[in-house]
Amino acid sequence: MRRFSLPWHGTYSRKSNRRSQNFGGFRQLSLSLAVAQPGDLTILLRGVRDVVFANPRVLKDPPPAIGITQLTDVGVTMAVQPWVKVSDVGTADGELYQALAEHLRARGVGVTPPQRHEVHLVNGSRN
Repeated sequence: MRRFSLPWHGTYSRKSNRRSQNFGGFRQLSLSLAVAQPGDLTILLRGVRDVVFANPRVLKDPPPAIGITQLTDVGVTMAVQPWVKVSDVGTADGELYQALAEHLRARGVGVTPPQRHEVHLVNGSRN
């Protein structure tokens, strides 16, 4: 695996295509959420921010980056990038994913896109 440093003091690994930012004893997590049919995006973003800031491992300064990264045919993909202490990395991401999933499900919002249906043609005939 080849690693190299970037000017913003982070590392990039070609093997995993993951980027992490390290500043002193802090690291910025990079969480991704696929949200099916989210409704009002302003309310969705506000709720996600509330959940993230409620976690005691998340640093208030610098503030987390939270936003919509992609529109899909069934919903949106969100990026949630809070800062935590390096010692909290393994625990914080699991806690955040669980809290976000519970928050969204409690409001009737699907965390993953609905399954697609397959259509099969019999004998390939058209009527």
